[in-house]
Amino acid sequence: MGTVRVGPVGGVESRTDVVVIGSGPAALLLAAGCAARGASVTVVSPNPHGAWKPIYCVWEHQLPERFRRFRAVRWSSVSVHAASGAIELHEPYARLDNTALQRALLAELREFEATFVEDAVERVDHGSHGSAVICASGRQLRGRVVVDASGAATRLTRRTVNRPASYQTAYGALLHWPGHPWGTASAELMDWRPAPSGSERSPSFLYALPVSTDMVFLEETCLVGRPALGTSILRERLRQRSAGHGLPRWLPLAEEYCSVAMGLGLPQQGQRIVPFGAAAAMIHPATGYSIGRALSKVDAVADALTAGLWSGGGAAAASAANRTVWPRHERISWELYRLGIEVLLDLDQTELSRFFASFFSLPVEQLRGFFAGSLDAGGVFGAMLKLFARTSTDLRWRLVKGSLSSRATGPVERSFLEGGVT
Repeated sequence: MGTVRVGPVGGVESRTDVVVIGSGPAALLLAAGCAARGASVTVVSPNPHGAWKPIYCVWEHQLPERFRRFRAVRWSSVSVHAASGAIELHEPYARLDNTALQRALLAELREFEATFVEDAVERVDHGSHGSAVICASGRQLRGRVVVDASGAATRLTRRTVNRPASYQTAYGALLHWPGHPWGTASAELMDWRPAPSGSERSPSFLYALPVSTDMVFLEETCLVGRPALGTSILRERLRQRSAGHGLPRWLPLAEEYCSVAMGLGLPQQGQRIVPFGAAAAMIHPATGYSIGRALSKVDAVADALTAGLWSGGGAAAASAANRTVWPRHERISWELYRLGIEVLLDLDQTELSRFFASFFSLPVEQLRGFFAGSLDAGGVFGAMLKLFARTSTDLRWRLVKGSLSSRATGPVERSFLEGGVT
């Protein structure tokens, strides 16, 4: 692919409307959205056509209609094993077909004559007539507005608070297992029954996605850890857990190692760069889900960004897009979701199992909103009160202790007091 020719950031000419940094799902979704609305787009990444390795799953109600053809597997319900026993949640759940979705987005970008640049980004300089993306090779890419979709580890986006990340870690294995015990209609969202080599103080759960009657993807997951629980520990737990379920031989056909940074500070308002996806802290701070939020947000953000470009230029586009990524009411509710991290970090395996037994007894509409991250502040608070009422006395004290820590409440207070943001 070619690259754009660029000049100094103070020049008048602008060769690209939108420069998108990154090439994961969030990056290509927003790049394609902007291109479809008439903007010229450049995508820059060390490997812009590299395969997406993580497995992305989404609740079907979060999946816009036009993306439903990219379901690789669909389950009509999910199950949970917690302290109260098995719980069935009749909510359709799907795994996305990474290859098909990526190919479709790349084809759409090529159709709109987007430019792809294979390079790493060092920094972004902003001027009155646009922004210059400075690459490791020395190349400069010029754009009217820049989108940072480079992931949670970005150094380009300024955050409201720099707090230590918590990590969701997982080890997954695709196994050929004729007659495996999970069937095909339902996915196992969480099995909190302890693994043979588990530890009360470093809890983890089993996640099972049956692909067919003789193929299943299993994953041992630490929901949240600070510091992160090592994937080698999770791998051994999964091997032993599978043996306990009757797997005759441990021969993974494919493996996945996963580490997700959770609870990062939200992006500062007023910056000239537009963060999106994990760079914008769009990973759900209590569950680790991310792709559903990107899918549900992309049209509104692309609309705001391109409308801003046409009406007022790059600065107006960045301002409009940032307000759409994180309007004030969503910033408040997101910080309330993040309280869950401090609570969950304080619970051991038995307490987590009891916690989720109570959590999954909440009304389906509240569960839907919680997992989607779509509840407003009142909705999140209402769910918390119901959950509090359904837990035991000793667990209530643990929830209060975690929720009232200064690490948990400080960002919530700042979001409530933030002025002039809608």
